[in-house]
Amino acid sequence: MATCLRQQPTSSPHALSTPTSTTTGRFLRTAVSSSAIWNIKEESPGDANTFGLLLGAFGIGAVCAIFILQPLRNRFGNENTIKLCTVTVALSLVALAQSRLLFLDLFILLISGAAWMMITTTISVMVQLFVPRWVMGRAIATSTAAITLGVAFGSWGWGLIAKHEGLAMTFYYAAAALIGSLLLSRIFPIADRDASTELDERVLDDPDVQLGISGRSGPISIELLYRVDADQARDFYNLMREQQKARSRNGAYEWSLSRNLSDPEQWVERFNCPTWHDYLRLRNRRTLDDTELQKRVVALLKAPIQVNRWLDRPAGSVRLSDAVPDHGNEPLNPL
Repeated sequence: MATCLRQQPTSSPHALSTPTSTTTGRFLRTAVSSSAIWNIKEESPGDANTFGLLLGAFGIGAVCAIFILQPLRNRFGNENTIKLCTVTVALSLVALAQSRLLFLDLFILLISGAAWMMITTTISVMVQLFVPRWVMGRAIATSTAAITLGVAFGSWGWGLIAKHEGLAMTFYYAAAALIGSLLLSRIFPIADRDASTELDERVLDDPDVQLGISGRSGPISIELLYRVDADQARDFYNLMREQQKARSRNGAYEWSLSRNLSDPEQWVERFNCPTWHDYLRLRNRRTLDDTELQKRVVALLKAPIQVNRWLDRPAGSVRLSDAVPDHGNEPLNPL
């Protein structure tokens, strides 16, 4: 009998990839901390024209950032570019708190606008490079919601603080929060990528189905049997942990990995899909990275993978009586 040695936590059927949630989380925290800069200098003398000049300087800096962003990313990488720009925005807030001259405010906002735009652009680009094409719309929507929510919530929060502490102290607090956000890079680093995640468009063989089911039949349980030399057990286990992330991202849930107590070379991977159509979609959502991971797994095996597919609620596939028509020989409803 095979006994479960290690079962991983249940994942959502529609979970996004970890890099996406990482960059979105960094995006949200940076937006909240840096949004204090929008509360521009109530101490500065001037009218609406002066306020427009200040915002214009910030916008000009943001536009000019496009000329220096790519050289910075090429030289320092994505993570270090974001760190540098974060420190720049923090120092800009401190400088704004100290400045009492309009031309100095304009220069500070020019620099901070460029740094702000480089942060948002770098993270936005990383979101698009990390996620597969089939989930691109949701990933971009999530990152856009993060920056919008961060600016809105941060502006409201820093405005309340400015009402009680004054604008200068608010800028100091926001600068400290930005510097503190750099600690997130140790937990959620942003990797460097120069190419997007591409789908593997090679067509897989059709699953062997002898049961008359429809695309809405389910849930479907998938069971894969592996045979791995005992000396390769740790390497295989680490690869399967990466496999779990790919399965969950593509729509699987209740993923688990078991090892046979009486035959240590035998491993069993199990996961579920809501319906048969969901399982077919999961098979077609493979990326080139997923395929490369699968090749690394196969390289450790002593025998071909055995695949078993189960219909968890088989009542609909069994006739209640002899009078019920038998649809078992009808072709499967295509995707």
